[in-house]
Amino acid sequence: MTEVIIQTVIGTSVSILIAILIYRIHSLRRVNKKLSSQLKQEGVDKIIIAETLQKTLSEINNTNVEDKDGFIKFLSQSREWAFDYIERVQVAIQGLQHAMLSSKEEELQAAYKDLIDFMPEEKNNN
Repeated sequence: MTEVIIQTVIGTSVSILIAILIYRIHSLRRVNKKLSSQLKQEGVDKIIIAETLQKTLSEINNTNVEDKDGFIKFLSQSREWAFDYIERVQVAIQGLQHAMLSSKEEELQAAYKDLIDFMPEEKNNN
């Protein structure tokens, strides 16, 4: 009789243990599925973020290149304008020098006026 009780206790214990293991396996599968779907979603999110970052970096680089090109063009034009201005002022100074050497009042006044025309106009900010 004791053998029957021992076998019953062992059988019941084994059945309970098997039930617990089956429950744990089922529980772990659910957790595994959930983690797997989260991992897939994170992979998709990572790809989207990488593409967005790449697109943004490309836009920034293109903007920087355009800004640099525009600035270089501005510098080049400013330099040309400055040289042109200097040349015209030098011609006016030479004209004034020539008029001073000739000592003719009309030439002096015209040369002086030509030279003064290069001065910026004073604006009253009041």
